[in-house]
Amino acid sequence: MEQSAEKMNASPEAKESVATPKPDRQRLGENSSGGTVTLGVDDRLEGKLIIRSDLVVLGSIEGEVITTGDVSVEATAVVKARLECRNLSIRGRVEGEVTAQQRLRLAGSGSLQGNIRVGKLHVEDGATFNGTIAMVSGEA
Repeated sequence: MEQSAEKMNASPEAKESVATPKPDRQRLGENSSGGTVTLGVDDRLEGKLIIRSDLVVLGSIEGEVITTGDVSVEATAVVKARLECRNLSIRGRVEGEVTAQQRLRLAGSGSLQGNIRVGKLHVEDGATFNGTIAMVSGEA
């Protein structure tokens, strides 16, 4: 196999820079619009989750969730956690202290037990809520 003189005489630094890939910033979560993280129906998270992406919960969480994105708690989900996010949609069950910077939507199938701080609140017929509400202007 023939190699060109350029390839044979290339410095180790040049070879290294070509072979070393640069990190994908979006994949590493450094971009505030980094996509969506989904916790599947059979998945369970215990502990603290801090992300910049949106979060869709189909399984269960126990602990603390902090995100600059939106959170959707689906009908199959159970969340027992302190939760901070931009917008929150609840179709499943949430227990804990909740801060939704902009808006919280509690669907007819949703259940929320705990204290909330929110900019705007929408509660559909059939939803259950037990706790206190602090309506705040701007960021909660």
